Amino acid sequence: MHTPIKFLFIALAFIVVNCSERDKNMDSLVKIHTSLGDITVLLFDDTPKHKESFLSM
Repeated sequence: MHTPIKFLFIALAFIVVNCSERDKNMDSLVKIHTSLGDITVLLFDDTPKHKESFLSM
């Protein structure tokens, strides 16, 4: 059951990261390690307070 969800999440993350027209040097990629696998999060500069708060954890 987790395999289709994991595949969907990975495909969505791949699409978001690769199809973005934004300047990739301005945004931050964060990898979260869990017991069920890794999660990659893209933090945009459009939300600077949220980005700063997340990166300060």
